[in-house]
Amino acid sequence: MKKERYLSIRAYAKRVGVSHVSIQKAIKAGKISKGYDSETKTINPDIADQEYGFQTEIKKINEKLKENISQQQLEAYSGVDVVEIQISHQDTAPEALRKQIIIKAQLDLLKLKTESGQLVNKEEVYKEIYAYGKEIRMNLQAIPDRIIDQLLTMDRNDAHKLLTESINESLIKLTTYAH
Repeated sequence: MKKERYLSIRAYAKRVGVSHVSIQKAIKAGKISKGYDSETKTINPDIADQEYGFQTEIKKINEKLKENISQQQLEAYSGVDVVEIQISHQDTAPEALRKQIIIKAQLDLLKLKTESGQLVNKEEVYKEIYAYGKEIRMNLQAIPDRIIDQLLTMDRNDAHKLLTESINESLIKLTTYAH
């Protein structure tokens, strides 16, 4: 069985790169709950990293990126626009690695948005809308042919009621139809 190691609040704060006050606030706020032993006032770093440490690291990385990237580029990362970042032979190894990470993050974002349904192929959407519009038109244009014989024998109020019911029936059929 693996022995769990615990750190003091100050030691964990140093490990994460924040002040011990930040760690104390995180404990009070419940951001570190399972990783904190209130009896010994120590922190299990493996569990605390899952609850708090990794988010802190991500924030630090993002802050470093913000320093190196313009606000306009940051706004592009949050959307779907692909920022043109190219790795060139003049780049230093760390700069090339940074660019590679940004490019991979953009590709992952596009993949995630596509898989989650937030991002779809525009042409496919237009085809679906056109097909559905065509189906609506055909259903509505078929109403007079279906009810014309009944309409001729009815008075105005009954004909209006039949026409309204037929239109509503067609619309209900269209909205409950599963593609």
